[in-house]
Amino acid sequence: MKSILLVYHGGQFKNLVPQVKKTVKEYGINIVVKERDCMTNKCHKGHDLIIVIGGDGTFLRASHHNKTLPMFGINPRPNKKEGFYMQATIDDYKPKLKKVLENKFNITKYLRLQININGKNISKLALNDIFIGDVKPYNMFNYELKIRTKKEFQRGSGLIIGTPTGSHAWLKSAGAKVMTFDEKKYQYYARELYERRLTSNYKLKTGILSDKQTFELTCKSPGILVIDSISQEFKLMRGAKVKISVSKDYLDYIVQN
Repeated sequence: MKSILLVYHGGQFKNLVPQVKKTVKEYGINIVVKERDCMTNKCHKGHDLIIVIGGDGTFLRASHHNKTLPMFGINPRPNKKEGFYMQATIDDYKPKLKKVLENKFNITKYLRLQININGKNISKLALNDIFIGDVKPYNMFNYELKIRTKKEFQRGSGLIIGTPTGSHAWLKSAGAKVMTFDEKKYQYYARELYERRLTSNYKLKTGILSDKQTFELTCKSPGILVIDSISQEFKLMRGAKVKISVSKDYLDYIVQN
């Protein structure tokens, strides 16, 4: 291991950065520090590993700019931050980090989703989930869903399309199925479908797709698409076509014995 990218959430978490840098340099490894809001798709180039200091939001932001590098997270405030993706806390990170620097770890691959809007792939991959709906949560979103060979017009508060790890987050809160991390599948869940005289008896409310299947949606009213609840809002015009599939670039997630 020759070089590490350290991504941190600014402000109060910054005080942990010098301590981590010192430990890394003791192993003769180069380290480059980036505040999470200053990251670009080029930041990961030339590095062998990404260390994240912060909560799950910081981990997800870093993952959006990373296609190939293993990731290791440190939760600086475990009493305040959920830290679902973080492998260590401020209390135990030192021995865990040293094992990482000594290459004493294994890799678990987490499924991610690729988004295509009107024939163009989005560079960011979804590690948790994708939301598609109206820009205003109280407005009805109209769309046509295509799953395999079946099509259905739906009206509702939007949809969540998520990964196995993402099924432990927003999807779980919405009422979708909780999946195991190693499943090579993903799922969609239609939120608060409007059931009245002209729109009822929906058949495609929710479902699980294999890593070979594509989720397809055509907008019948304007909307937005957001990745992992933290990305920019991608505007969807009436008639926009969205395709979602499993990315070939799984996330390399560090695990220790």
